[in-house]
Amino acid sequence: MEDLSGKGTSVQGGFVKKYLSIIVLSGLLLFQVSASAAGSKIGLGLYLGEPQGGVTLKFGKFPVIGVGWSGLYGNEFRIMVDYWIMNRELQAPIYWYWGVGGKLSLHSDYGFGSFGIGVRVPFGLQWFITDKWELYAETAPGIRIFNPAGFWWDAGLGVRYYF
Repeated sequence: MEDLSGKGTSVQGGFVKKYLSIIVLSGLLLFQVSASAAGSKIGLGLYLGEPQGGVTLKFGKFPVIGVGWSGLYGNEFRIMVDYWIMNRELQAPIYWYWGVGGKLSLHSDYGFGSFGIGVRVPFGLQWFITDKWELYAETAPGIRIFNPAGFWWDAGLGVRYYF
């Protein structure tokens, strides 16, 4: 990609560094803000998949927040916010859930600095290996309703630690 910054780095490389920094800082900020929520059991974790990686924050049913990075179809910084409608025990310590949510993506593929908005339906399995540690697998089909319109399918594996 052509260097447009005049600093010896490509615009795409600068985009990656900028949004990876935002992911880390957003995760720390989300944790700090939610830590002040009295009486809530707070889970902070990491996930891998599509989006390719990120930070997740959960307390109660709402919100479940994910901040991630995707490079599979281009460079995207993503923020997902979900509400779990159902979270039931299959057989302790394994639970399943489903919900509804929204997704905002900032990407460089359709013009630098453009964004997309969509809805998603997450569902998955949770395995509480201890009272404080959770492993989970999630998939979330969705529809991008803006820029560009279309379908997507998020999926990933993660781990959360509860405070």
